[in-house]
Amino acid sequence: MENKVKRIRPESTVIRGDLCRRINLNYARLESKHYRPEHIFSADQSGWPGDWEGRTILALVKLKTVTGREPAYLKQILELLPQKLNNKGYLGPVYEENPVTRIPIFNEQQLSGHNWLLRGLLEYYLISEDDAFKNIAIHIIQNLYLPLTGHFSTYPKDPAERNGGGRYDGNISGRIRNWYISTDVGCAFMCLDAISQAYEIFGDPTCKMLADEMIASLSSIDLVSVKMQTHATLSATRGILRMYGVTADKSYLETAKKIFGTYIDCGMTENYANINWFGRPDTWTEPCAIVDSCLCAMELYRYTLQHKYLSLANRIYRNALCYAQRMNGGFGCDICTVFPGQKVLHPHAKGLTEAFWCCTMRGAEGLSYLAQNIVFYSETGDGNVENVYVNLYEDIDVTQGQFELRMDSSYLDQGVVTIRFMNKTNRKINLIVYNPVNDLPFTYIADPGSLLFRPHFSMQPVYDGKRICSGDLILGIKGICQGNEIDTPDLNKLEYLGKGMYKYIGTEYILQPLTDMADLEYEEILEESRQILF
Repeated sequence: MENKVKRIRPESTVIRGDLCRRINLNYARLESKHYRPEHIFSADQSGWPGDWEGRTILALVKLKTVTGREPAYLKQILELLPQKLNNKGYLGPVYEENPVTRIPIFNEQQLSGHNWLLRGLLEYYLISEDDAFKNIAIHIIQNLYLPLTGHFSTYPKDPAERNGGGRYDGNISGRIRNWYISTDVGCAFMCLDAISQAYEIFGDPTCKMLADEMIASLSSIDLVSVKMQTHATLSATRGILRMYGVTADKSYLETAKKIFGTYIDCGMTENYANINWFGRPDTWTEPCAIVDSCLCAMELYRYTLQHKYLSLANRIYRNALCYAQRMNGGFGCDICTVFPGQKVLHPHAKGLTEAFWCCTMRGAEGLSYLAQNIVFYSETGDGNVENVYVNLYEDIDVTQGQFELRMDSSYLDQGVVTIRFMNKTNRKINLIVYNPVNDLPFTYIADPGSLLFRPHFSMQPVYDGKRICSGDLILGIKGICQGNEIDTPDLNKLEYLGKGMYKYIGTEYILQPLTDMADLEYEEILEESRQILF
């Protein structure tokens, strides 16, 4: 019988500790002025209708789901939304078809922005069962997205047709055939994320037809040559993985693995963040894509149980997503660290400390998703729990029908984790625990009754030829500026100071993990730098 991996329901978990702190920081930020009803519908979106509104709605719904707390302004935002829609039931302009060719005209930033609006509405419908918002979602699908069917083959894929450059927030660079194209190359494919979820919820075969066409078109693009936006690529990949989850068609899984493999090889920085566009390491990271990459890695682990994907998800979270979160709970862009060119990491790119118009909202889904993926379980065909998977070292209480689990983690500070597991069945349960040191998970057999243990692993610094790591935590030397990099430290001269920090004996150099950006004031972030490549 199939052993299907499942998530723990949010109401069966209590999140504590560092992840809880990060979620609450982000929640508070998303109730500040930028995300209140009077602002989001009038914000300058640089030609991205649906984007600011959708990302905000989605963020608040996901935070509500994992915390149980009602957002301060979500109700008002949703009440205002119907008044802002055009006569077709979506946001922004209605493009009439070409009167000569009778071919519809598409704006890829409008398609991209509405991905987040549709996702937000679908997620809200899942927790509320409110048919009014279901109907808005269906109108967006029918009137904005389904007319795309049969036209993705015309999407401009030739690098010679695309202009380089582009702002942080992207912009329309011109029109090619029936497409208004963006400097965020490929953002039209972002909506594969929402279309796949619509198919998952409603089962409409027309959504599957469109999704399949988009996947075929995306698979034909040379991502690096066209300088595809990594955020769009990874959001689309999430949609492909969702299609696999719905259909069990392994061709979706193989396609997703291939695209994600290209991202790992050509789009990821040395601290597991992203290059904003393939082939342009001179640009900046984008936490939106960091979130997407973490989610893709964890979903690939859930579907394949290959530990390498779980290890990657943890490394992305600890070294990239945590580094990108600011003290106000928002998320900002960083310098792209690539070996050997850029060895020094800065938590700002060209002075930008927070991308409050997109990344701060996307951070909410990332943190909420991680909270829902700390623990998995699988059952045998007769409904008995067979395996429990501990995927992240975070403080959590889980109460499930057949087992209880409490995890207390001092992983970041001391490399210590304690797990209390109560097997409430009369059968053995396998406990499979993430190993941050290598690609072999810890496996324990829990007999009926309670089990208290600490996974044993070494958190001693190790040099991998590029980075100094303690488990899956990259250690960086604070205060080193570009042009003043040092050679590889002698690991025998490292003195442990506690809280994951080491002093390089005979110098003033301190090596420490990249997880502390949310503790730094604005002025400190502007001055922050640390060497992470040697």
